[in-house]
Amino acid sequence: MYQVKRINLFAKQKKYLQVEKYFSWLRYGLIILVALFVVFNIFSFTVLSKEQQKIKSLNVTSKQYLDFLIKNNDIEAKFIFYKNKNNEFNKIISNDVNFLPYYQVLNESIKNSTSTALLSALTINKDRTTDFSILVGHYDSALVFIKYAETEDFLKNFEALTLTEFSGQLKSKSQTVDSGDNSITLTFKGKFKKLNEN
Repeated sequence: MYQVKRINLFAKQKKYLQVEKYFSWLRYGLIILVALFVVFNIFSFTVLSKEQQKIKSLNVTSKQYLDFLIKNNDIEAKFIFYKNKNNEFNKIISNDVNFLPYYQVLNESIKNSTSTALLSALTINKDRTTDFSILVGHYDSALVFIKYAETEDFLKNFEALTLTEFSGQLKSKSQTVDSGDNSITLTFKGKFKKLNEN
């Protein structure tokens, strides 16, 4: 058999073995580094592809929602309109005085006092404070109504009531409210008692 002779370029065998050992470590280090680089790239590619799929899915979903909103724009506008109207209605109801029961009580009381007395103006606030004016046709009717306004039957509906104004002139005692001439106006200010409003 033929043997190949090698030439040792290093002067000393020890030095050659030491250098070969360093190159061996360098080779193993490079192999490990390349392996780590490949594993990192595979991991990064996997994560990026999953994220890209999520982004595509979100884009498709957002496009579907956008198409739905465009198709149903009128419905949404109507919904917003009705929601605003409902909010306004709830605001009105929360500030509502519930005028009718108080009006009915006052009107019935006025009818019981005298036949010539008429309710000409009425305001009621949320806290049940009221201002109202009564028209009567002559002084006798005014006196009869004032006496009736001082009775328990009339005052049972009020926490407080005062006559704030007594005004008007009549040319004669025989004139009435229906004649169209001047009449007497009695203006009251007070506060209604809370009624059972149901």
